[in-house]
Order: sequence, then C-alpha cells, then structure tokens
Amino acid sequence: SHPTVGNSDNVEEGARLLFEAWLPLSWKKRKQVPDVHVDYRVEVVDNGEPTGLHFQAQVKGRSIYKRTARKLSEPFKTKHLRYYMRCEEPVFLFLIDPFTKRGHWLFIQRYLTECVPSAQLRRQKKLSIPFEPKCSCEDFALFDTELRAAWKYMRDLHPGSPIAAI
Repeated sequence: SHPTVGNSDNVEEGARLLFEAWLPLSWKKRKQVPDVHVDYRVEVVDNGEPTGLHFQAQVKGRSIYKRTARKLSEPFKTKHLRYYMRCEEPVFLFLIDPFTKRGHWLFIQRYLTECVPSAQLRRQKKLSIPFEPKCSCEDFALFDTELRAAWKYMRDLHPGSPIAAI
C-alpha cells in the first residue's frame, strides 16, 4: 500500500520551506495560487521599505546529492521554459534537497537566451538544465549580486518605450 502523504510530498514541502527560510525574513515571499509554472513572486525589501523590485521563483525539491552524475542538472518541460522567456521579471529556478538542506539556483532567462538555440526549445518536450556548483544556496551574497544583475539584464531584454530604452 502507498501512504497518502508520500516521500515526494515531503520533498516538495521541505524544499519550499527551505527556500522561504533562506531568503531574508523581510523579503515578501508571495506564494502563487495557482502556481502555474512559478511557485513564488518575491519582492525585495531594503532597510524596511519595499523596493517594488520582484523576481519569480520555481522551486524543485529533489534528493540531489544522492545522484551519481558529475554534473547537477534537472529536466524541465520546454513549455515551461518558453513561458519563462515571456516573463519580464527575472525567473530563478531553485533545485533544493530538503534532506541535506542544500540547493542551487539559476537565472533561467539568461541561460536560455545565451546557451539554448530557440529551435531546440520549440522542438524538444524536455530540456536538461544544468546548475552550476558555485550558484549554491550556501552563498546568498552571490545570489543577491546575480539578482541585481538579472534586473538589469531583463530591463535590457525588455526595454519598453523608446525613452526607457535610451
């Protein structure tokens, strides 16, 4: 017999809880309901003031450190990846192992724009997305730096009006 609340439920819930706890307490973590392709929309708060700057997060809970592969990667449906490319806010993928309490992140729009041919996104049903060891949830300062660069990257990718583009 299979339990009603199985291991996959525990892994997903554990990953979400670790993600929320990893971010600064003051940041506003808004769970998306329903969570269509993204789990969270997060607003950064600086010195007690909301900044109006957001990013989106897709959190995948996996037992990632028991894998035998040398490279850390996770398959994602290309339908979801194409959706992320339409988003004007940065989208970060998080791969979190709730058993080891470790995880990794990736700014997906830059990866897809710079590393994946658009024809591959259209033809394939799934794509294996690599996560760099240096982009670890153990280094929040690196994430914070990457987040600020991601906002600039997205502004450059979607500049808006000609005045804004200038």
